[in-house]
Amino acid sequence: MRRGRPLKSEAEKAEHSRFQLLQATENLISQGKKVTVRGVCQLAALSTGTFYYHFKDKDDLLGFYLTQSLPKTDNYASVKDLSQAVFLLYLPLLEQYERLGKGVMREFYSGTNQALSKYLGETDGKFIEGTVMAECQSLIDNRKKQNELLKNVDSFQLSSDICIIIKGCVFDWCLSNQASGLEVAAKRILTQFLAIYKN
Repeated sequence: MRRGRPLKSEAEKAEHSRFQLLQATENLISQGKKVTVRGVCQLAALSTGTFYYHFKDKDDLLGFYLTQSLPKTDNYASVKDLSQAVFLLYLPLLEQYERLGKGVMREFYSGTNQALSKYLGETDGKFIEGTVMAECQSLIDNRKKQNELLKNVDSFQLSSDICIIIKGCVFDWCLSNQASGLEVAAKRILTQFLAIYKN
């Protein structure tokens, strides 16, 4: 009879090591330290090989951390007003950005960061499943079916435009001297922009 703890499956081991890498990233950010592959691996007590099994590079890690590791919420789906629903959908992301601060966001929001377009953009005309853009497109499709939006609205294009607005708000916030204000600006601009699409 086998004693001791049961062996973890390969999938469980992989999930655990990815969690350790994300925790190490969180710790480095909270300590105000620069996020590097070596620093994350040292703090997580994992090899760089394990890191590269999960992530392409540091930007890919940050992209996943900033967008995919957020708690999922569906509190936006039942909100009648589209601009408010879209704002609530993006709110956890905006809160995460403000919490992490401008230092991290300035590093991530750069023109050379390919992970930015991967996690906050489209690939081959599609959004990555589970991203806020994919959820936003689904939300828009549902509102079209309920006759709340103009019929000729292209849900993919509108979701892309919304993402551009959010990125613009983040970029502007990164350039400003204000510690907060990101959420206020995003809500105001989304409300004005989406008003033209209402049926």
